[in-house]
Amino acid sequence: MKTVGVEEITGIWPLLKSIDWFSETWLQVLIAFHILCTSMIYLGRNNVGCQVFLFLVLLLTVRLSEYINEWAATNYKLFATEQYFDSNGLFISTIFSVPALFNCFFIVMNWIADTGTLLGKVKRAKYRHESRQTRTEPDTQEVTSEAEVQDGNKKDN
Repeated sequence: MKTVGVEEITGIWPLLKSIDWFSETWLQVLIAFHILCTSMIYLGRNNVGCQVFLFLVLLLTVRLSEYINEWAATNYKLFATEQYFDSNGLFISTIFSVPALFNCFFIVMNWIADTGTLLGKVKRAKYRHESRQTRTEPDTQEVTSEAEVQDGNKKDN
């Protein structure tokens, strides 16, 4: 594999093409992690607690990616064959932070969709309740009138 300097990278595709995806086990584990997170988001789309937990963990890891990048840059020989971690954080941003943020985006979109669905249910329930009230109001007036008539009869006696 040819080593590519940061100044040589002109875009995302040259960066992704320069990575040896098949010989680096830790990259395969990272890809599996992103697939697992996406699967958990999809499977847990009706479980708000699961989504909140994943959302917070993913945002925390994105926030800590600068520190992860620094650690990985100094200790890359423990898990990688090449030094991928540049001082600008381009690699970790591309490989880790962007997919994590996409997962967070999917969670937020799910929350917006759930909110819209819930709003629709509340509005329908409100309209049903109002229509029941308008149907029962004349009956209530009749009962009131009958009660007033009976009270009037009692007063006359």
